[in-house]
Amino acid sequence: MADALMFGHRAVQQICDLQDELVRKVGIVKTPHPERAVNPLVAFLRSEAYAQFREAKIIKGKHERSEAVSAVKNQWKEKLFPNEAVVTAEGATLAQFGAAMHELEYRSSAIWHSKELAPTDERRPTCGRFRARLAFSLASTAQPCSLAAKRSR
Repeated sequence: MADALMFGHRAVQQICDLQDELVRKVGIVKTPHPERAVNPLVAFLRSEAYAQFREAKIIKGKHERSEAVSAVKNQWKEKLFPNEAVVTAEGATLAQFGAAMHELEYRSSAIWHSKELAPTDERRPTCGRFRARLAFSLASTAQPCSLAAKRSR
């Protein structure tokens, strides 16, 4: 079995070498990817509003939790953009505020779905992990659906 794996590995290495040679002969130059713009509000809101989001996200009821999250967002929007301003004194925009709040909501959702991320962690949990975790937790506690109950009769 190991010999077969090594044979396949050597074949893949040859293919990769041929691809590299082709790229060199054609003269293709890798294009650099632009750096992601740094949102100035993300670090600030992580340090100031993360605890509030965390508290709002652990509320049991769906509607109550949603209202608590909206209240936190509105509170910080009023603090940073008083009198419906479009730009803060430091030059941050409402779009940047929305993106920063989305980032915080992702992180606090990770806590709600039992995946702890530090507020300074740059990794972002993926939606698929959330759905899989949530589906598993719901499947383990949920009652059988009506279709399954009909089939068992």
